[in-house]
Amino acid sequence: MRNSTALFEDICGLIIRNENKDESLKRLRTILSESEECKSRMAEQFGILTVFLKDISSVYEYLALERTTIPENIYTILEIITLLTDIDSFILYAIDSNLLLFLYPIINSSIRNEEIEELKYITFQIIKCILKKNKIENLIEFFKNTELVPLCLRNMELGRKKTKIEASEVFYLIISVQDGLEYSCQTYDRFMAISMILNSVLVQMETIQSPRLLELTIKIYTKLCNMPNAKIAFNKNRPHMLYTESIRELVRTHPNVKAAYDEFLSILQN
Repeated sequence: MRNSTALFEDICGLIIRNENKDESLKRLRTILSESEECKSRMAEQFGILTVFLKDISSVYEYLALERTTIPENIYTILEIITLLTDIDSFILYAIDSNLLLFLYPIINSSIRNEEIEELKYITFQIIKCILKKNKIENLIEFFKNTELVPLCLRNMELGRKKTKIEASEVFYLIISVQDGLEYSCQTYDRFMAISMILNSVLVQMETIQSPRLLELTIKIYTKLCNMPNAKIAFNKNRPHMLYTESIRELVRTHPNVKAAYDEFLSILQN
């Protein structure tokens, strides 16, 4: 039986030559999920990563024309990229190749059917993994020149539940560093926009009933309190939706949510 390295090389060759591509991508995904060595080598296969960027770009036509059927290989490619975010050299390549800019049109789409929401969900997972592996401070200047923060906020408000959660994770990571927080709340209008979206998420929580999303939302409120004016604003006009019976029930019955809730109230009181 041929070893996985030889098979990996053959599959990469098939993908680059566009031969039996759908099946080859699925086989590559399986190999990468089982082999750290192949993941490390994959980060060095710039030819195939260039193919991935080209394939990601091909989805823009589907988004623009609001076609309902997205090629299956797009999902597989995004899943492979998610696997590769474990590798430091791939993270560097992703940043140098402006991978994030290739992904932005996906999360910028106004289409909200199940297929597109799945693409958005995976895309935010990739962005989250890149942020966790790379020093966020090094990317803040990049964010200032792109639309990631508004895209996060839009998907937090309008996305389906799992998209909301991933978008909230990314936004929380951004504001977890001071530069990211100051950029996000640079003006009063920006702060008010964030506050209104968080309130909208809490209103939707009445029907979504997601402990993880509620925990993230409360943690975002807490991070915002590191801006003095934000803390004053929340003290003056506390998020009233946090005091509804349905949300208080989530707080009572989920320890992680309660811990986040108690921390937020403690910060407001100090």
